[in-house]
Amino acid sequence: MYINTFTVHLFPEIGFRRIADITADELQSMLTRTLSDKSSSLIDKVMLCLRQVFDAAKEDDLITKNPVNRLKPPEGTLGERKPVPYQKIGALADGLVSHPDGLLPLMLLYTGMRRGEALGLTWRNVHSDHIDIVQAAVFDGNKTYIGEPKTEAGKRSIPLVRVVLDKMPPRGNDDEFVFGGEKPFTQSKCKRLWQRVQKDVPELQGVFPHILRHTYTMLLRRAGVDPATAQYLLGHEDYS
Repeated sequence: MYINTFTVHLFPEIGFRRIADITADELQSMLTRTLSDKSSSLIDKVMLCLRQVFDAAKEDDLITKNPVNRLKPPEGTLGERKPVPYQKIGALADGLVSHPDGLLPLMLLYTGMRRGEALGLTWRNVHSDHIDIVQAAVFDGNKTYIGEPKTEAGKRSIPLVRVVLDKMPPRGNDDEFVFGGEKPFTQSKCKRLWQRVQKDVPELQGVFPHILRHTYTMLLRRAGVDPATAQYLLGHEDYS
């Protein structure tokens, strides 16, 4: 878990720096800039990872003081990320269908895919009635790598509903990405797209990609989908 925390959240910022040159002020600025809108649990993981890295550097006499001791982490978001209210889903879907950049959030809403799974999707794995998830995009700074889904259970086939299929652009080559073409989206490009849609679709304001995954889970439950099938569709390794 902490290896992934360092790779995703810390390495792009400080991974190429000499550890003795990294100051507390610099770390504080990084935390404020990159984590203020993240969950408190993620912030706790990043802080623990930072502390371990700099504690090890101090033990190896690379630094004399641990700058992490001076940091004040952002409060972050608290509590469970609730799904979009059921009564707003129709208006949200209508807004996404009519928006030129609405495909990504629309797909997340009606497939339950993780953001990385959607951004790693190639046309080879898009069929007339289902999507095969076999890989996922991983952000490293502003570079995007293609790797395995989050878990082995993440490799799955999920239904492709008509509203999503109709929103898709003309089919590209098998190895091209649905989002990005020859190369997958970078993190900054994905963020800009999301902000554009949020600006124009009021129901998406304050909604992050993972909230749409929670919303899909709610829709499965309301549709009477049994827990074992829901577990498969969501790509969870265990029911809990």
